[in-house]
Amino acid sequence: MALGKNLRVAFMPWKGYNYEDAIVISQRLVKDDDLSSIQIEEYEIEVADTKLGPEETTNDIPGVSMNKLRNLDDEGVIRI
Repeated sequence: MALGKNLRVAFMPWKGYNYEDAIVISQRLVKDDDLSSIQIEEYEIEVADTKLGPEETTNDIPGVSMNKLRNLDDEGVIRI
């Protein structure tokens, strides 16, 4: 016997960030207490100032072929 819930989920940007920074939750799931555990992980990244200016997010990865980079947008985020 399988235990669990089948849920329809969606990923969408939250405050202009990418899909990994999103949370979508149904009010019914909260009221009915269908999900009894929540796991949240928080990561922090510091951007350093270099001699050439502040660091930037980019899809330009040295030593990686354009074929492997084809699914990254201009900022290096994976296209879905």
